[in-house]
Amino acid sequence: GAAAGLPGPYCASFLTDQQNRLFASTHTARGETILNRLDGAPGAPFRINIPPRIVGRGWGTAQLSMQDHDGDWWIPTGQGLVRFTGKRKAEDLAAATPVAVYTVKDGLTSDDIYRIFEDSRGDIWVAANGLVRFVRSQGRFVLENPDGPSAFGEDGAGNTWVGFWSGDLLRYRGESPELFTARDGVPVGTIQSIFPDRRGRLWIGSADGGVARVDDPGAPRPVFTRATPAEGLSSRQVNCITEDAWGRIYLGTGRGVDRLDAERGHVRHFTTADGLAGSEIILCAADRTGALWFSSQAGVSKLV
Repeated sequence: GAAAGLPGPYCASFLTDQQNRLFASTHTARGETILNRLDGAPGAPFRINIPPRIVGRGWGTAQLSMQDHDGDWWIPTGQGLVRFTGKRKAEDLAAATPVAVYTVKDGLTSDDIYRIFEDSRGDIWVAANGLVRFVRSQGRFVLENPDGPSAFGEDGAGNTWVGFWSGDLLRYRGESPELFTARDGVPVGTIQSIFPDRRGRLWIGSADGGVARVDDPGAPRPVFTRATPAEGLSSRQVNCITEDAWGRIYLGTGRGVDRLDAERGHVRHFTTADGLAGSEIILCAADRTGALWFSSQAGVSKLV
């Protein structure tokens, strides 16, 4: 069913803190970023204390605000990347003062940040008009690609995967990226989501080509096994991917949620008739209790 208590129906991203508590990030009409606790005791929504001069929230979704492995918080906006340190809980951001606001002057390709991702080395990947990586060991931003990416992920071997609006897919094994395209089996259309499951497989969701599964993402020539409506999916549009406690894969699509049992080849569809707030699912996440959360333009829904 739909979750109540959000200041608006649209959730821009889900995020977890170091205690593995799940929050929904929403925005007010004035561009303020509001965090809402979803799992456990919800508590009152609170505003992140971003400097008043930064009024634009940007147009990014999904991989947005996050807490890194050191406990620092990184908050993308339309006017730079805001960083907080020394704040263990998300609630501490309500009264915190940022230590930095990174902009094009610091090496970003744009002040409008629409996705960020931390890899297992602690580097921060930033999607704007181009792809930039904050190299933690050097304390600076490095340009990786002039094109702006659309999704990030990492496989079990520590390789970073970057998807692009063009449908291209890059794998970083070390410093040199490897390019995969539709000719290699990557689903066509903008790469919307890159998700590693607990079995070590990598799932690639696209805007127009369904989903692809990579059973050995560290292989020299990874094999992409695709699924589209011809294989039982409800839509060619796969915006987000998550997993339940039994290892079943859930796809947030343009027509509800598809649950995949990859071993049996079975797909179950969930729609608004099952309690989803809306049909086009933009975001999905699993919380620490095992419940799954799905966000649409019409609201946020929870599956227990």
